[in-house]
Amino acid sequence: MTELVPFFDAHVHFADEGLSHWEDFTTGGRAAVAGGVTTVMDMPLNDPMTVTAESFRTRLGVIGPKAITDHLLWAGAIPGNVSEMEPMKRLGARAFKVFMVDVPGYDYCDTAALFDAMTEAARLGIPLGVHPESNDLVQARTRQMQAEGRVDVDAHLWARDEFVEYEAIHRAIAVARETGCRLHVLHVNTPMALAEIAQAPGVVGEAQIGFLTMDEDDYRQHGTWARFSPPLRPRTSVERLWDALANGTLEYVISDHSGYPPEMKEVDSIWDAADGVPAVQTCYPMLLSEGVHRRGISLERFVTLSSSQAARLYGIYPRKGALLPSVSDADVTIMDIDQTWSLDLSMLEYLHPWTPQAGAEIKGRVVATVRRGELAFADGEVLAQPGSGRPL
Repeated sequence: MTELVPFFDAHVHFADEGLSHWEDFTTGGRAAVAGGVTTVMDMPLNDPMTVTAESFRTRLGVIGPKAITDHLLWAGAIPGNVSEMEPMKRLGARAFKVFMVDVPGYDYCDTAALFDAMTEAARLGIPLGVHPESNDLVQARTRQMQAEGRVDVDAHLWARDEFVEYEAIHRAIAVARETGCRLHVLHVNTPMALAEIAQAPGVVGEAQIGFLTMDEDDYRQHGTWARFSPPLRPRTSVERLWDALANGTLEYVISDHSGYPPEMKEVDSIWDAADGVPAVQTCYPMLLSEGVHRRGISLERFVTLSSSQAARLYGIYPRKGALLPSVSDADVTIMDIDQTWSLDLSMLEYLHPWTPQAGAEIKGRVVATVRRGELAFADGEVLAQPGSGRPL
C-alpha cells in the first residue's frame, strides 16, 4: 500500500444542466473518487455555455447539491464576451477556455477574438487555456474529404494532422507573447510543438491520458468510439509525449473526461461521432501503470503530474495538491501500487459505463479515497453523498 497526495483532475467535462443525460456531477463525481480524485476543474462546454456571470452563478447553484468532489470551474472566453470575464473571475473562475476551432455547441475564437481574450486574461492575472487546432485547415480539409465521400478514420486523421495542431499552438504562443497572457496549451498531442512550449516564458503544456495510452492503431481498431480531436497519433509521437512528461515540458496530466451516451459514438460516419471518452475513473491508475511501472517515472514526479503542479497553476495549492499540517485539506489517496487488474465495464461509475480501453491491464489500484478527512471511496464502494463536495 502507498499513501499519495490525492489526485486533482484539472480538465473534466461533467456536463450536467441541459446535458445531464450525458453525465452529471453525481455520476462523474462517483467515478472520480473511485479513481482517487478528490477535486475536479470543470470545463465551460455546457448547456448553456458557461460564458457569462449569470451562467457561471447558475452553474454553481445547480451542481452544488449534486457534487461529490470538491470543484472549481473554468469559464469560457468567446467572441464578444470580454466584458463578462472579470465578473466571472470574481465569482471564482480560475482560468478561461478558448477553442481555436469550431466545435458543436461552442463559439470558437479567430485570431482577433483570441487577442482580445488574452489581453483581458493578462489584465486579470489568470491563465487562458486553448484547444489548439487551426480552424481554416480543419474546415478546408474536412470539406475535401467529405467531397470525396470519405467517412473513415484515416480521413479524420489527415484532416486534423499534427501540423493542424502545431499551427494553432505556434499562433497562440505568438499572441500570448504579445499580450503577456499566461497561456496553457491544453491536451498537447504533437511533438512538433514541444520545443516552442518549452522555450516560451509563461506557457504551460498539459497532457491528456488518452493521448498517452492509445495511438492511431487503436483509433483504427475502435473507430468512432476512439475519436478525439485532435485525433490519436502514431506510436512514435506518443513516446515523445512521454519523454516531455519526464523532462518537464508537459507539466501535468488530466483525463479530459467526456461521458457521452453510446448513441453519440455508435454512428456510421467518423464526422458524426462525438469527440472524447470517459476517463476520470481510470486516468491516474493508468498514469501510474504506464508512467511509473512501464517507463520508470518516479513516484515524486507522478505526484507532481497528477496533483501538485496543477494545484499550483490554478491557485489551490497547498489546500489541495499537498499534505501539509494546518494548511492542506485532509485528502489522501491510498493505492496498492503493485496490484494488477483488468478494466471491466462493470467497475465504472459513469452514467454511461463504456470505454474503448475495456480489458486493459493496469498496475496500480485505488483502495481508498479520503476527502477532507472522510472516506469518499473504500473497497470498491463509493461512500460520499451528493452535495458533500465543496466549491473552491
